[in-house]
Amino acid sequence: MNNLQDTSVTPRKAALVVLGMHRSGTSALAGLLHELGIEMGPSLMSGRADENEKGFWEHEKIVSIHDRLLAHFGSGWSDTRPLPQDWYSRDFSMQCQDEICDVLKEDFGSQPLWALKDPRMCRLVPLWMPVFERFDIEPLFLCIVRNPLEVAASLQRRDHMNTAHALLLWLQYNLEAVDSTVGCRRRFLSFAQLLEQGAPLLQDLLRGCLQQPAG
Repeated sequence: MNNLQDTSVTPRKAALVVLGMHRSGTSALAGLLHELGIEMGPSLMSGRADENEKGFWEHEKIVSIHDRLLAHFGSGWSDTRPLPQDWYSRDFSMQCQDEICDVLKEDFGSQPLWALKDPRMCRLVPLWMPVFERFDIEPLFLCIVRNPLEVAASLQRRDHMNTAHALLLWLQYNLEAVDSTVGCRRRFLSFAQLLEQGAPLLQDLLRGCLQQPAG
């Protein structure tokens, strides 16, 4: 699959959604998608010299919406407490959906295939499913998993987060990502696999994900 923008195998527009806990290789995966020609949007968060020098590949406007949504419910990316049971159907969440739709119209309206990466998506998939339906977009979820002890060590270095908190957060993100994508097209890979096999692995995963039915 040399041209990943060729979506002739799917009857609808498609969005590749990177799901994974912070420090699990989501940036590396998104960076490879970009190298393979997948549109990520015009306003991406830049990297830092001490962290992800090549970039985070996160859409600034979308991340801002996600952060405001979590803050509205007294939460944040590192909060292990669950969101309210009906959070995605509340008025503020509906407003956030409308904002997301505006971003998609402006930045991805003409794209048959594009990608989205934000670790917060592990918890926010229910917010996005009605958005995908509104635009008749099929989400294709790429779920990346890293050894939880490695993730905890990375969060301790970066954020001074204690190991117990980091491990609980890792579990929460991954469980919510798996639970919220049941019945959708999705593929799982490990950070170690991505490092070892890189683009060829990703091309094979995407070929299977685009051509096979959901389930």
